[in-house]
Amino acid sequence: MRKKIIIAAISFLMLAGFSSLSIAQETENESDITNRFGVGYRFGWMDDDDDTSTIVPDVDQKHSALLIYGLSPYTALQLEGSYATNWDFDTEFYSLFADLQLRMPMEEMAAYIFGGVGLQNQDFDDIFDSEDSMAWRAGIGAEYFMTEQTAVNAEGIYNFDDGDATFNSWELRLGLSYYF
Repeated sequence: MRKKIIIAAISFLMLAGFSSLSIAQETENESDITNRFGVGYRFGWMDDDDDTSTIVPDVDQKHSALLIYGLSPYTALQLEGSYATNWDFDTEFYSLFADLQLRMPMEEMAAYIFGGVGLQNQDFDDIFDSEDSMAWRAGIGAEYFMTEQTAVNAEGIYNFDDGDATFNSWELRLGLSYYF
């Protein structure tokens, strides 16, 4: 009799374990973007780093379009094209960046850090001629999934530009992403 109770208890525990495992597998982690493509839009506000920038006025706003590909639950590649302007000084900035994201996925949210390298064009009509330069950046962000495909983002970024007219800046931005 004792042997039957032990076998029944072990069987019950194994059945409970397997059923909870199957429930966990059915519950999908919305913030896992592994093998998924995404597109996004970000609207941001930039401010130059007064200690390092030379002759460059503050940029009021920045618009960015993104392509995102999830390599694993913890990494993603991001390509971004941006346009920023300051209408008061007739100044425009264009940039193209490639970033690597290191992600910490949770149920409906993912926190991430990212960094990358890019090309930047600065057009200072009132100050001097247009200039192309290399740029680097590092940032931190959070992505909240409203549905399995749609997420809202908040990010903070530090941009470093190595051109003749150094434009290092802080950027705060909000956005929307859609994953296929």
